[in-house]
Amino acid sequence: MYRSEVAGGLRLRMFHLSVACLAAIACMSVLASSAMADVTEVSGGAIGESVDVRTLLGAQVTSGPLPTVTLPAAGGGPFTNSALSANVPNLLSVGVLNVSTEGGNLGSHQGFAASSASVANVNALGGLVTATVIGSQCSQTATARPDRAR
Repeated sequence: MYRSEVAGGLRLRMFHLSVACLAAIACMSVLASSAMADVTEVSGGAIGESVDVRTLLGAQVTSGPLPTVTLPAAGGGPFTNSALSANVPNLLSVGVLNVSTEGGNLGSHQGFAASSASVANVNALGGLVTATVIGSQCSQTATARPDRAR
């Protein structure tokens, strides 16, 4: 009796795995076919700094997000924002913070969105982490050809 219960449980798990795999394949084909459509809206944004931590003594420390920028669904830009400095005593101090985002080529297969952020003169954790400049960039393009979707 024990072996049949184990075998039955194994068959049930294999069935669930099969259903999950088929669902994943169906989702991929829907996503692939939708990738061939024209881009109708974009999204993006950037944040210079955002702090939300609990210290060892249990105090909650928050700062930001500062500065921020958000890309409208209709695209455009570049949209930029900046702040002269940010300071969280004994945790973080930074100089100039810059953020930017842009997007476009709506109504085509060439839609894109790109965002970036940079902070200067970083001093974190009482000098344990320092940097002259820290920056990040992120971009996404939508390119589709009749013989291949990405």
